[in-house]
Amino acid sequence: MNDHNPKEETAIAPDQEPSPTLTRRPSQAKEDIRLECNECERNLPLSAYSKRQRREDGVRRCMDCIDKQLKETVKPWWQKRVEEAEALERAAQQQERQDQLEEGVEEGVGEGVERSVGSER
Repeated sequence: MNDHNPKEETAIAPDQEPSPTLTRRPSQAKEDIRLECNECERNLPLSAYSKRQRREDGVRRCMDCIDKQLKETVKPWWQKRVEEAEALERAAQQQERQDQLEEGVEEGVGEGVERSVGSER
């Protein structure tokens, strides 16, 4: 029988200092590779980059820069919808005030009530 076990040769004694080559795992090897983002010029680990983005346009951008670009692209569309909703809400409130004033004027009380409310403030 063969008693030779390759794992026993690489075992580290507790009193020895482990060398980086013996303790490095494949997942750590990728983290050791650092690249500079072409946009923000930060030196970041490989995991901070999107492979697909790099392949599509050939420019190396970190995920932070990609997220920032996406927010800027989506932001105007979103702001436009919010502004439209706010404008509709303001128009509805103005129409409601107008209707209340017209009802108050017809009853002969509307203007006096508004003045007393305004003077209390």
